[in-house]
This record gives sequence, structure tokens and C-alpha cells, in this order.
Amino acid sequence: MKLTPEQLKQFDEEGYLFFPNYFSPEETAILKGSIPEVFAQRREENVREKTGDVVRTAFAVHTYHPVFEALVHHPRFVEPAEQLLRDKTYIHQFKINGKAAFDGDVWQWHQDYGTWKNDDDMPNCHAMNLAIFLDEVMPINGPLMLVPRSQNAGDLKASHDLETTSYPLWTLDEFAETRIAQRLSMVNGVAQVQVLGAQKYAVHVQLDPAALASHNVGINEVENALRAWNVNLPTGQITGPQRSFALQTSGQLTSADHYRSLVVAYRNGIPVRLEELGDLVDSVEDDKTASWFYTKNDDQRSIVLAIQRQPGTNTIEVVDAIKKILPTFREQIPPSVEINVLYDRSVSIRESVEEVQFSLILALALVVMVIFLFLRNFSATLIPSLALPMSIVGTFAIMHLFGFSLNNLSLMALTLCVGFVVDDAIVMLENISRHMEMGKSAMHATLDGSKEIAFTILSMTLSLAAVFIPVLFMSGMLGRLLNEFAITIMAAVLVSGVVSLTLTPMLCARWLKPQHNARHGWLYNALERLFEAWKNAYDVTLRWVLRHSRFTMVVFIAIFVVTGWMFVKMPKDFLPSEDSGQLFAFTEAAQDVSFDEMARLQQQAAALVKEDAAVESVMSFIGQGGGGASWARAAWVSAMAAGLESAASRRKGLFIW
Repeated sequence: MKLTPEQLKQFDEEGYLFFPNYFSPEETAILKGSIPEVFAQRREENVREKTGDVVRTAFAVHTYHPVFEALVHHPRFVEPAEQLLRDKTYIHQFKINGKAAFDGDVWQWHQDYGTWKNDDDMPNCHAMNLAIFLDEVMPINGPLMLVPRSQNAGDLKASHDLETTSYPLWTLDEFAETRIAQRLSMVNGVAQVQVLGAQKYAVHVQLDPAALASHNVGINEVENALRAWNVNLPTGQITGPQRSFALQTSGQLTSADHYRSLVVAYRNGIPVRLEELGDLVDSVEDDKTASWFYTKNDDQRSIVLAIQRQPGTNTIEVVDAIKKILPTFREQIPPSVEINVLYDRSVSIRESVEEVQFSLILALALVVMVIFLFLRNFSATLIPSLALPMSIVGTFAIMHLFGFSLNNLSLMALTLCVGFVVDDAIVMLENISRHMEMGKSAMHATLDGSKEIAFTILSMTLSLAAVFIPVLFMSGMLGRLLNEFAITIMAAVLVSGVVSLTLTPMLCARWLKPQHNARHGWLYNALERLFEAWKNAYDVTLRWVLRHSRFTMVVFIAIFVVTGWMFVKMPKDFLPSEDSGQLFAFTEAAQDVSFDEMARLQQQAAALVKEDAAVESVMSFIGQGGGGASWARAAWVSAMAAGLESAASRRKGLFIW
């Protein structure tokens, strides 16, 4: 065979040529039929898969098998090579490469001249690769990657590229479903792990109605044959004194080629094979589902795992347990496969809790500062300030009895209670101080002052606690949310009442000293004048209100009416909106849209979202959703502002909520 001038020009420019249907179907069948004989031999040069005994590569086959010896000397094999190299050729290496289904090794890309140079002392890059594809080349079975014009790159470092290998999605799906999803399901608190964009390997049998009719074969016969010849059942068990082994008879067919010779039926004593009734394709179980992962600089197909926690479990604990085992997954998968956390619900929870904690600490500090400004005495400030931690500790004890945790609702309840907690202590302290100013001793002032004010404090405490009793009887989701909130506030108020009737009087009797003859600085005197001015202003306004009682009632009624009107008109919502850094969007197309068209539209929508400067990454999904909901016309896009690693060839993602 001689190459045309156009083919020679293309080779010089691009560095490769491709000849479809180069060998006849009969010749291809002879080559394919000889491979099982080669793989069945236990030759040392045969390289086998890491996960089993399946041959991955058979070297130097032309030296011991007549079919492949004839192939390497075939004119259609040799003449184009000599024409392109403009020289006589010799065989540096001849091998047959196979790919085991599901878990076979994926070939890494590398430059060959460095290897040839090391093996044969080749002085210059005067060699080429000739490849014959005996199977249909598809993304699912690992196609050859050609780099145009790479023939001019010269001597490159000869090594396998383990970082950029493009693994088929069904291989990623195998990693995700068998190694990762199953392990994640065992984590305490995980309820379900859903696989979005699943690409589980499968063989598609596309029957030809005309072929079925001509062979007088029904679809039920094809179905029965597939079921009978594709079994994977346990056989028995071998039990010894120390170990037990399970026996399994595996008749499972793992590729389309294995199905082709399957006998479906006999007609007139002649077997009817499956390949005579239609086409067989290596594919995936559901090719109408897909997911993509987009960053600013890249976009890739991906397999996404959506992890749901069990009701009643702590989200942060579950997420921490998952993140703890993520490094073990990264050690088990190939280097070119990345695992990125797409969405982590615990991040917003941690931030919310930290924000509420800061608010609680700030509220404590402000309350203590205000108390000091008004009392202007260290001992007098310390007494009600100690009521705060004592009341909070007591509240924690009650929360523990009810099985509550420190969350946004309970922390917010504690923050709101800070003012309530110190009220009782301040009232008690002020009354005891008033009795001391009458000339009584600390002990007598404490006894008289506490007896005098005890009923008032008790009534204040019970009335504040009673306000939240109706919340305990609220039903529905809102009742479940606010139940913990109400109990926490009631517990804090009741504990503060007990503290103000016990601890506060005791501290007053021990620490509080009369201030009759005390000398004060300029700050004390300035604040005293300010407080006297406020008191005088209040006296004036109070006297005016008492003189104009009718006007005061009219203003009161007007305020009451306006308040009711504003309550009716004000927008109402179940819960206030929260910025979690994530947006969900659902896209919907026409009723008659095809999957391919929907996928194209979905990718366009995701690309538009990705271009927004505020978007860090996007996860897009189309197909069958969790829980069996099938979306023929709809899909969704998730845009996140969380920091993620740079893109690589293929990804698995974790989606935690």
C-alpha cells in the first residue's frame, strides 16, 4: 500500500494518520480470535492487572504466534512505515494491550522516544508507533490520546504521566460507589449517600427487529438467554478450624465482546448468536444522567456524592467524621482523580455558632460595663456580674437534663437572657445598698433589704418565665424549633431568680461596704451629676404626663392601633433568610426536549453562572435525582463561593448537607 501525497503532507503537518476499516472484518476476526490463545498462556512477559489474573499486556507476541508474525510482515503494515521513515524498518516492540472491565488499569500517556533511546541506543527520533484497534474506540473503553505536531518536540523525558490520565467516568463511578460511598455509609450519623451523575458500566443490547423476525426469535428468548448466561451466584463455603472461605461461581460477562457469541436459540439445529440479532455496545446503565463541575479555569464531568445525615444527629460531628477518613480515600484512588468538597453544611453552622458566641461574650461585657458605670464601685459591680456565670452554668445543667445541645437557638436564648439574669441581682443589690445608707450594718441591711424585695423578685421571675409557656404548646415545625429556645430562656430566668435570692444577698453581706464618708474622683462626680440631671428630667416629664392624662391616653391608643396595623401589614416568613454561600437553581425546558439538547442547554446555563465574578465554582446536574425522581425536562445548578482546589482531568465530589 502506498500513501498518497495528501496523506504524506498530513503526516508531516500533524504527526499522525488514521485509516478506518484498514483490515477486513474477516481479518479483524482472525486477529481478535487469536488473542484468547495468547492471554491464556502463562508467559513471564505477559503483564497482568493489579486486581486480578487478567492479562493487561502481552509482549513479543510475533515471536511465538503465527498470526501476529504474519501481521508484522504484512505489506499493509510495513510499507506505510517505510514510506514515511524513508528507510528499512525493524520491530522495536510488539505488544497486545487489553483493558479489563470495571477495575482494569488505565493507560497513562507518555512520549516513546526516550524509552527507545534507553533500550536500543537509538541515536535520533527515527521511529513511529503503529496501532491497530480491534474494538470500537469509545470514551468508555479508554481511547488513544493523540497530540498533533508533537513529532517536532524532539527528545522529551520518557516517563508515564500519572497526573493527567483521563479515566473513563464508569471507572470513577466504580471508585465512588464501591470504595467511597459504601465506606461513607458506615460513618456514624450518615443516613444515605446518593450518587449524582452515576455512570455504572453496562453492556447495551440493541436488537434489530428485522433480524429477530428473520431468525424467528422473540425478545423473551433473548432476555432468558442473557439471564441464563450471565450469572454470579455463591456456590458454597469451605470451613476450617481457623478460617472460612466462600466459593463463588462467576459466569458474569464483563464486556460487549463476551456477549457477541452468546447462543440465544437454535433454529433447525443451527445456533443463533446474539451478534446476529443486533448490535452490542459497551456503555453505562443510565446514559441519560450527567453531572459537571465548573471552576473559573476549567470544567469537567464528575461523579457527585450527596451525603445526608440521620435525623437527630449532630451535623458538625458527622462532617468531622467524614473529613477524617477523606485522606484514606485519596490514598486509594489514582493521582489524577481529585476529591473536592463541593458543599459543607457544617461551615455555615460553625460560623453561625461562632457569631452567636461572640454576641454572648459581647453582651456579657456590655452588661458588666453598664453596671460599673451606674454603681461606680468595684465590689458592687462584681456582685451582680457573678450572677451571670452562675445563672448560665445552672442553665447548662437544665439543658443537659433535657438533652439540648449548644446550637444557634440555645445560644441566642442565652444572649437574650443576659439582661434578664442581672435584673434581679441589681434590684436586690440596690435595695440592700439603700438600707446601708440608712446607717445599718451590712448584715442587717442585707436581711432587711432581701426580705423587703423578695416577693418582688419572685413575681418578676415567674412573670418572665410565664411569658414563654405558650411557646411550649406550639405545634408543627415552628413548635419543634422554638421549644428548645423557650425552655432555655425559662431555665435561665428561673435560675437567675434563685441566684438573686441566695447568692446575691450573701455576697452583699460579705463584700458590700457603706459609702457615707468615701471620697470620690472627678469621674464619679461627673457621672453623678449626669445621673441627677436625668432624674430631674424624668421628674419633669412625669409631672407633665400626670397633668395631661387625657392626651396621654389618646397617644397610647394611637400607638396601640398603629402597632396592630403594622403587625398586619408587615411581611411574614417562616424563618429569616440566611446567607450560606450557596445558590440552587432549577432549569426547565420544553416537554419534548431530548437529553442531549437538555444537556447542552444545561451546560450553557452553568457556563453563564460560572462567569459571574462572585462565583467560585458550579456543580451542574441533569438526569435522575435522589429518591427516584426522574427529571426529563429539568436540571439544577449549584453555585458556591467556597474555596476549592484547581481543576484536574476527572473529579469526584462530596456534597454534604
